Amino acid sequence: MTAKRLSVFVTILALSLIFASTLSGSVATAGAGASLSLNGGNAPRVAGAAATAIPDGLINDGGFESGPQGGVWTEASSTSCEWVLDPTSIFGIPAHSGTYAWWAGGYCGVANSDGISQSVTIPAGSTTLSFWTMFYRVDADDSGPDYLVFSLNGAILGTWKLDMAHNTYPNWTQQSFDVSAWAGQTVTVQFKGRSRGFYTGNVLVDDITTE
Repeated sequence: MTAKRLSVFVTILALSLIFASTLSGSVATAGAGASLSLNGGNAPRVAGAAATAIPDGLINDGGFESGPQGGVWTEASSTSCEWVLDPTSIFGIPAHSGTYAWWAGGYCGVANSDGISQSVTIPAGSTTLSFWTMFYRVDADDSGPDYLVFSLNGAILGTWKLDMAHNTYPNWTQQSFDVSAWAGQTVTVQFKGRSRGFYTGNVLVDDITTE
């Protein structure tokens, strides 16, 4: 390990220990030694825009305001931490609207892979599914296969690498997809995040809506 990587590792390890002792409330830290932390280091504090209410459309709780384990989304994770959370204390910016967002990537004792899903009936006339993302990856020292995947009924509609090229921090950007091919069907909306190492990226997802 190079001196630079050793220094980065020690710094991030220290930050992880700080988070382990200070995180509480909506940011659950279950499991022995488990703590939430950003892969790639701590995000600086950034003044965010005032939250604006966004209608969910056909998506039930598309803004995650039911909170962690709210019973609407089916949550899955390879680690014991909770990934529907208020991102302010860790990322330094608020959710796109409201209080909560879903976080893919990150670190919880080990690299994390997680996902959320729910069943939705798409009626005739609905053509677009949109959501907001905020990618955080400020270092260029990762080449691992870390990514966010959006799928509908198992058909992959979007894939993003969690790398520096996709970094948008601290700005939220909207992603939109044509879902007219599924009109009249009940489908599974699913998001998956995969993280394979310590020096990897992060993404927040919020305000999933249909039109």
